[in-house]
Parts: sequence; C-alpha cells; structure tokens
Amino acid sequence: MVFEAAGLSVNHPRDNIVDVRTSRIFLEPPVVEAATNVAPRALGITNTVPVLTYLVNAFRSGTNLTPYSMITAAGAPYTPAGLKDDEIIINQWLAEDLQVQPGSQIELSYFIADSAAQLIERTNQFRVRSVVPMEGIYADRSLMPDFPGIAKAESTHDWDAGFPITYKIRPKDDAYWKEHRGTPKAFITLEAGQRMWANRFGQLTSIRYFLRDPSDAERRRSMFAQELARALKPADFGLQFRPVREAAFRAVSQSQDFGQLFLGFSFFLIVAALILMALLFQFGLEQRGIEIGTLLALGFLPKLVRRLILSRAACWRWSVV
Repeated sequence: MVFEAAGLSVNHPRDNIVDVRTSRIFLEPPVVEAATNVAPRALGITNTVPVLTYLVNAFRSGTNLTPYSMITAAGAPYTPAGLKDDEIIINQWLAEDLQVQPGSQIELSYFIADSAAQLIERTNQFRVRSVVPMEGIYADRSLMPDFPGIAKAESTHDWDAGFPITYKIRPKDDAYWKEHRGTPKAFITLEAGQRMWANRFGQLTSIRYFLRDPSDAERRRSMFAQELARALKPADFGLQFRPVREAAFRAVSQSQDFGQLFLGFSFFLIVAALILMALLFQFGLEQRGIEIGTLLALGFLPKLVRRLILSRAACWRWSVV
C-alpha cells in the first residue's frame, strides 16, 4: 500500500537495471534514504546512481535554438569522472542542431520548480565537454520521469504541460519525440543539476542500480521492492491509520444524554401553544363583545350564545368584525 501511495515502481526495460522512480516526478527524501539502505541487502550492490532529469525550455548557441528537451544530471556511468559543474555532455543530434563542438558555449533556459503560480525562467551557461552518440546508456528514454501531460503524448502537438509553449516546436523536434521520446539530449553533473532544479518536492527523479548478473533480475527486483516497502513508513507520505470504530464507540460512551432536555423543550412548546390558543380565544371574545350583547338583548339565552361561540372556536371559523 505504501508503494501505491508514493507512486513507486522499480521496473526497467533492461534486465540489468533496477530503477526506483515515482509517478510524482520527484522522489521524496524518505524514499531516497530507504532505497540506499535497502539496496545492499536486497541486491547485494552499493553502486547507487542518483538521477535528476528535467525539462529545459531551450538550448541555445548563438542564433541556433533547440526547444523543450530533457537533460539528465547524474554521475557515472552517464558522466565521466572529472566533469566540472560548468561542463556539459550533449548527444550527436543536439550537437548537429546547434552546430556546436567540444569547447563551444551553450545556454539552457528552464523554469524554476518552486516558483509556485509564477513561471520564473532562469538561464545558465555550460561549456561542451564532449559529444556522445545516441546509443547505449545515452539512448535511454526511460530517464525521463512521468511528466503529466507529456510522458504519454504521441506527438509534441499533444503536449498538455501546464505552461505556455513560447518557443516554436519544429518538425524535426516532433520527429525526435516520436522516435526517441524523452531521451535526454544532454548530461551534466548531479551537483550542477540539483543547484538548479532541487525543490521542496525532492532532489532526484530516480535512483538506479546496475546488476552484475541480470539472469535473476526479476527475483532481485521483487526482493528489493518488498524490502523497500518494509523500510518505508506510511507517515512519510501523509498516511495515518486511526481506530475509527473504537473512537466512535468511545465518543458515544462519553457523550451527554440530551433526551431529557429535548423532552423538556417539547413540554415547553406544548404549554406555550396552549397559552397562545387561550389568549387568541380571549382576544376573539373581546372583539365580539358587541355581537354577544346584541344576541342577549334580542332574547337569546346565555347558554345558547355560549354554545354558538364555542362551536365557532372548535371549527376555527372566527371572523374579524
């Protein structure tokens, strides 16, 4: 149940990778800590690869611009040792599109995740360290998290990203999406990525483990998922379990009995209604004083006059003279 609440999964298309990711895009800190501690027991490995993949609005070099692309911040094996925080690795497609080579300067623009209702765009500069071919680990479309409105779109024209599309999406960009989906076009260090995109929701979009022996990948993933579920606490995701039935019975046993109070109110209403009826009857008699005197003066017996008035009162046929 914790897995469902956090939207977690540990599957990956490749047998040699265990990929901890969430439908919430960013992994909560308790998940990161639990996964790091569980991996040595369940998988027998400690080579944790934290990954942060983000959607940038544009890559720019001079007058050349590539709109709306994924970029991944991670360590080895995606970036080489010694890669500086102001250096970037780009794939062959992006290098040809921007017409850049190693040593060139490029800019990337992005929205800040913590900008709430306001969309604040920032820009950073990087120097191209190297250009990599789109194959192997650099052709992994699963590095992109499940961005709502984007991940399942068949075309860039079907995007419902929740922000305005200010940069023109070209036919070649749509072709790249249809063939490679969210395959990142660039890679930077994890430290550089977290400085730009870490927010209150989390600092990573996935954690990966590369298995030495992929022959029993399914068993290892199942074991890892079970261990991870045991290590996570429901309270970490806002879930609290309370004995509702016992609390209801306890509230009933300690409640005040209002039966006698309501009974007293009922008697009060009945007495008030009777008093009101008596006052109305008296008021009616006072209004008909002339009528009663006339009847008596004409020779009607008091007994007959009394019966006439009471019969009218019983039938609610009073009329105002």
